[in-house]
Amino acid sequence: MTTDATMGGLPVPFAATPVETTPGSFTLQVVGEIDLHTRPLLDAELLRLLEKQPSELAVDMSGVSFCASTGLGALVELNNRFRTENRTLRILVSPALHRIIDLAGLGTVLPLA
Repeated sequence: MTTDATMGGLPVPFAATPVETTPGSFTLQVVGEIDLHTRPLLDAELLRLLEKQPSELAVDMSGVSFCASTGLGALVELNNRFRTENRTLRILVSPALHRIIDLAGLGTVLPLA
């Protein structure tokens, strides 16, 4: 799902595209920026995907160029939900995003791949 989020009238690049890799397993490919303006779009795509009751989900954020604390919050909430429901979550990140996650103290909390 490509979106037309704006900040100050300027477009903010963001897309989240789900792909069913095997029955019950999905990958959500996220690209662009995750901030206050695009977080609701990410949440909406995650909710649509979660309605399918995936047993496994990989969130591929290797194409994310910017992730504010609100984006990290989305990952923590998703992780908590998957842990509570005994489902498998993997989060794939670029080295730069991995560093941000580590600096935020979430490197040992989130299931990074």
